[in-house]
Amino acid sequence: LGLSNNKLTTLKPGMFTGLGNVQSLSLSDNEMTDIQAGTFSATSQLRNLNLHNNRLTNLRSDMFTGLGNLRSIMLDENDIIGIQAGIFNSTPQLSLLYLQNNNIQSIPSNLLINLMQLAELRLSDNNITMFPFEDLSTIQRLNYLHLHNNQMTTLPSMAYDILTSISDVKINNNPWQCDCRMVDFRIKMTGSRSFENQINCSQPDSLNGQKLIDINPENLFTNCQDPTIIRFERSKDNILVHGDTLHLVCEATGIPTPDITVILPSGLNATLDVNSTITITNVTAADAGLYVCIADSPVGTAFATLSVDLAYEEPSILRFEKVNIDPLAQGETFRLVCEASGIPTPDITVILPSGQNATVASVGRVTVVENGTCRNTIANSAATDAGLYVCIAVNPAGSTFATLVVDLHTVQTTVLPPLLTPPLGTTSSSQESTTDHDSATTSFSPPVSVVSSPSKQPGYVPTFSLPVLLAAVCGSVAGTLFIGGIILAIWCKRNNQSAHKRPDFSVVFNNTNTTTTVITNGHNLTGQTQPQPTRPPSSQFEPYEDVQPPLRDAVPSQSARGQALRPPNRSNNEPPPVPPPRTASATGYENIPEHAYQPLALTRNQPDAFHHYQSLRRT
Repeated sequence: LGLSNNKLTTLKPGMFTGLGNVQSLSLSDNEMTDIQAGTFSATSQLRNLNLHNNRLTNLRSDMFTGLGNLRSIMLDENDIIGIQAGIFNSTPQLSLLYLQNNNIQSIPSNLLINLMQLAELRLSDNNITMFPFEDLSTIQRLNYLHLHNNQMTTLPSMAYDILTSISDVKINNNPWQCDCRMVDFRIKMTGSRSFENQINCSQPDSLNGQKLIDINPENLFTNCQDPTIIRFERSKDNILVHGDTLHLVCEATGIPTPDITVILPSGLNATLDVNSTITITNVTAADAGLYVCIADSPVGTAFATLSVDLAYEEPSILRFEKVNIDPLAQGETFRLVCEASGIPTPDITVILPSGQNATVASVGRVTVVENGTCRNTIANSAATDAGLYVCIAVNPAGSTFATLVVDLHTVQTTVLPPLLTPPLGTTSSSQESTTDHDSATTSFSPPVSVVSSPSKQPGYVPTFSLPVLLAAVCGSVAGTLFIGGIILAIWCKRNNQSAHKRPDFSVVFNNTNTTTTVITNGHNLTGQTQPQPTRPPSSQFEPYEDVQPPLRDAVPSQSARGQALRPPNRSNNEPPPVPPPRTASATGYENIPEHAYQPLALTRNQPDAFHHYQSLRRT
């Protein structure tokens, strides 16, 4: 299928649908700049593809998918600059590859390693500086290799072994540098191969125009120079801050020309071309530190160091204030300005009273129009927008903050309807009585206005209707009265019960006619029993006898015998005498029956007369 000499610009999938049996396709002399992926998926039987004289610039790895049976491809006389690795992985049967007359500068490693059937490779008339000869070591059928008219300067030792296995080799018209790098290649040369006579020296000047095969290998060493770093510095001597672009220049000389590598503070290596510049964009703190430039050649190695520092200045907030509206009411739009300085320019964030963070990326009701000088716009302000605002400025050198209190004047009025309670069920025959009744039973509630005062913190102000308020008050009063009544009833009940209880001072006395003498407090008291009024005995008290203390130094003359009696009569207001404590003299009554006691005949009205009692039971 011939489609040459047309104005085709792009090949797209589907253009060759139904042409599955086509084996040869010519698209030469067109204006094609691109071949989309999948274009040749319908032409699986294609063997020859001619793309000569078009405008292709970059060969992508997906351009030739589906061409598993392709034998030859002609891409010569295009504008090809770069070739992606793996582009020929889908064409393992390829035997002829034409890439001459383009602008190719380098051949990627492993580009040709899978082309085991490759027999002819033409790369002449390009700008190739280095060629991966090692990729050809596995290709056994290669017979033609054309690399003439390129920019190659040296040949490694293993290249000689590869070139000797190829019948047709063209490597002339390259700027060969006949120096120490070519020593190993020169030593292998015997003059029996045609390509040996194609290497004419361009450098150094003393060997310009001479053939490499004619130069003594020892003379190649005399023309080498140790590498020397001429300069290693920043291209601009300005203050470097966070986010800037860093340009470093490392220039070196030597014969042969040394390879230049720059080691970054992070440990990464950057390989440079001769006298080229390394560029680092958007520098951070990790880019500050020591840089090392290394110039390496077969003759030797040289290096130089450069320290790069970043300038820092801690952020400071110049102003944080509210603009335009003062005082501020709900529903209005207000603006806050937070301006900060620092090196590098700090990032500014404003924290709202609600806890939301406002940054440049904020959208909706709260927006920030710029950074550095942060201008917050808050539309349709609400009660939640009142309170404390915090502006925070942060950069790699540090952080700072400022606060601002925003008040919103809010007025909320609630008008309550009057509360009417008309009289129920009865009417009066008199207009006057009706009027009096109405005035006594009908209450009017005036309108109530609830005004919320400005607050520094947002909050909800509850409102209550008058009926609810009155019901709450009445309920509180009723509850208080109920609790008070319960307490009063309990107190009265306890008071009534305690009023009828009086202590029972019943004492059982001996009611015998026996005269008793007891020594008490040093007095001898003797008396005859007198009839005592009877009183019902009480089980609450143990029996006591009424005794008269004997005289001092007296001894008991007779044991008391008799029957225990009740205590003598006394008025209700007269307290009973206190029984004396038990003493050792009481042991004499241990074996006396309880009925053998008598009272002492003492006159109650006698002065200095005392009643003394002693227990008739031994404990």
